[in-house]
Amino acid sequence: MGKHQSVNIRQISRNRAEQVGYYRFLENENVKVSELVQSLSEHCQEQVKGRHILAVSDSSEINWQAKTRRIRGGR
Repeated sequence: MGKHQSVNIRQISRNRAEQVGYYRFLENENVKVSELVQSLSEHCQEQVKGRHILAVSDSSEINWQAKTRRIRGGR
């Protein structure tokens, strides 16, 4: 939900009603992304307090757009 990140609502929903609820929540004008990020950050900090944490990051990407000709059998 931040820059360069996304969430698939269908994948995290158990059913259609939950999916609709997520969309209504996120479309609510009173819901601010900055507040969601702040809340999640605070919760994460509480969960890892006093622990050794290994954070692994993978920034690799696959650019399918550049490979469409090869995928379709073109040259």
